[in-house]
Amino acid sequence: MTCKVLTLRLDLPPGKNQSHGYGRGRVYTSKIAREWAEAAALEIGTQAGRRSWSLDRLLDWEIQMTWSVGKRRMTLDIDAPVTLAMDTISRKLNFDDEIFTRLVSERVRHDERWLEVSLIPR
Repeated sequence: MTCKVLTLRLDLPPGKNQSHGYGRGRVYTSKIAREWAEAAALEIGTQAGRRSWSLDRLLDWEIQMTWSVGKRRMTLDIDAPVTLAMDTISRKLNFDDEIFTRLVSERVRHDERWLEVSLIPR
């Protein structure tokens, strides 16, 4: 098996304030975050399957995330959707996210709003 980079293009996940709610003394995942994770999981499966991609669990991996937040003022914190995106990707591709030894996150201005994620063997 040859390990190769997997690059995914997904809709932009909700920010921290939209992803979590607080009630009865606990933090919970919001409906909007659950809906994003379900839709993203389908897209992740489709894109990874189309490339016949598989993960070598014996390697360390780098994850690079590029967030396009549109041309307007950048209101999304650069770290806000990282956990939701990483959890969704690792759950869908069936691995523990502790295989990531490096995280790169970048926010850019572009006409559209999207998230691009690359999983790179190190």
